[in-house]
Amino acid sequence: MAKNRINGLAQSILESESKQLRKVAKQVDKDIIKASNLIAKHDGKVVVCGLGKSGLIAQKIVATLCSTGTTSVFMHASDALHGDLGIYKPGDPTILISKRVIQKN
Repeated sequence: MAKNRINGLAQSILESESKQLRKVAKQVDKDIIKASNLIAKHDGKVVVCGLGKSGLIAQKIVATLCSTGTTSVFMHASDALHGDLGIYKPGDPTILISKRVIQKN
């Protein structure tokens, strides 16, 4: 019985995730394609910056980029204010990660 509940839960999660991926896929536009091309064609490094939980996500993005052959570094947002901007070379693309806050009235 527990096995059937776990299977059902796993299926439900995967169906929900696939639904969300289809929604996001419809949002791919020329700006995302332009940014992707910029990163793919750049010979230097990609700098990914975040703070708090967004910083953890930024670190994961850096790990993924590095593992797929794209040189990248993580820069903590507050460290950028204290000298870490020296890692930049002209033209290095930057990805800024931040929590989006939506206010409802």
